[in-house]
Amino acid sequence: MNKSWLVLLMLLINTVLKGQSPDCKIVKGTFFYVEFDIRSKSSYPLIMAGINDSLSINSFSKEDVNSFISGFYRKMDYVPDLYAGYANMLKECIGKVAADQYIKAHPASVAQLTNNLANRGRNRKIILKSGETVFLRIVKMSGDFWQVNKDSKGISTTSNEMDIKEIPEINQCYVPYIIRSFSKPLDKEIN
Repeated sequence: MNKSWLVLLMLLINTVLKGQSPDCKIVKGTFFYVEFDIRSKSSYPLIMAGINDSLSINSFSKEDVNSFISGFYRKMDYVPDLYAGYANMLKECIGKVAADQYIKAHPASVAQLTNNLANRGRNRKIILKSGETVFLRIVKMSGDFWQVNKDSKGISTTSNEMDIKEIPEINQCYVPYIIRSFSKPLDKEIN
């Protein structure tokens, strides 16, 4: 048995014996991952992401930044920045020992995930009526995700994000756990 399979088996045994955190429900499915990057001449970039099993980018509000974000998270569930808090999410959901073993066995897992999200997406651009430009990167991905409440201790935000506690439309967060496939969505799937 190779080392990766052994580590995964140990994680599974540890999760079963310890009991997975009740705050970390596993959801299996295919989702559209959308990262938005809002740029304006007067502020720093605002970069956040969300997922849903269906997507219509034409339905996003084009009024201003606040209405765009509010409308986006009415349709999408929040996905935290993976570099900022993936290790914390692992520790929260599967326990510190199992998380440390997983990170040691898969030191490049977050880099591989973010690389796939960056390279397998379809890009779109929206100009808001208030003058800001919203760049979208859209990827279709299948696998297992943790579904957690936005108040979970494992959720970390970055300085490029709005405080998720100030966005009432955000309730649930999805964190990619085991992703089996990435693909570029068809135009008709996202318009």
